[in-house]
Amino acid sequence: MRVKEYVCTEKIEQPTALSQRCSLLMANNLNPYVDPEEVIYDFLIRTKDDPSALNICLNGRCKIFIESLRSGSMPFMESEPVYLTEYKGHYWVDEGKHRICCAKRLKIKEVEAYVYHSDDDGYLLLDPIGVPGTFTAKSTCTINNNSWHVSGDVFFLWYCVTEGLRKFDLDFIWFDAKNDTQGIERKITHGITYSTKVVKHKGTHIETKICIEPTHPKAKIWLVKIPSIKLLKKSTSSVLDGCTHVYRHGLWRRYHLYKLEKILGGPSLTENPLEIC
Repeated sequence: MRVKEYVCTEKIEQPTALSQRCSLLMANNLNPYVDPEEVIYDFLIRTKDDPSALNICLNGRCKIFIESLRSGSMPFMESEPVYLTEYKGHYWVDEGKHRICCAKRLKIKEVEAYVYHSDDDGYLLLDPIGVPGTFTAKSTCTINNNSWHVSGDVFFLWYCVTEGLRKFDLDFIWFDAKNDTQGIERKITHGITYSTKVVKHKGTHIETKICIEPTHPKAKIWLVKIPSIKLLKKSTSSVLDGCTHVYRHGLWRRYHLYKLEKILGGPSLTENPLEIC
């Protein structure tokens, strides 16, 4: 059930799904259907105090919104109400994204909206982690007295595809023995490369290097280092326990974290250590 309330504008997350009708985005050659949401979000935050940006909005399709908001009323509240979802003081726009965007640029303290109070934390943004660089993971699998011994770590990369037919899809890569490049560097996407070298000598030894350059796309990138032993089905604790989140960039949310645990705890688990390393 939604309740009609006055909400502090600063507590509402900047909406990015403004469609191609946004004059400000169009004037700056940006398109939510072409550019990653991180690019849109970064631009809107950078220009939120720019008078020239507000002037573009005022001379575009948002003029009627701005004039109404300046007069003290939320436009079209009767016919097209503004809908928000709230969780513990955080608000997200369901309907009325252009009007909320205008209200934030006008520095209006409170806006009228119908609010749904949720107990789901899934849309909370996760903090970024780390800085670009070169990262290394090593894993070893040996057998001794008919018993397998697994040590070290493997990398898992989750990222947004920014090129081709699958643009904006989230894809992931396990860097195990199946991704052996014999140490030759391979490109994943612009600004991200990797190399994997597998050595078979008294067991299996694998070393992976991943290079994430500062010039990588402004899109979702999440690199996790996982203890190899965690990928065995006999492990009783959460797959994420003991993992190191090496690098995280972009608008990842809490529900992505829950999905990540399902991915890592799903088909990736095995009873055969050789499938890991």
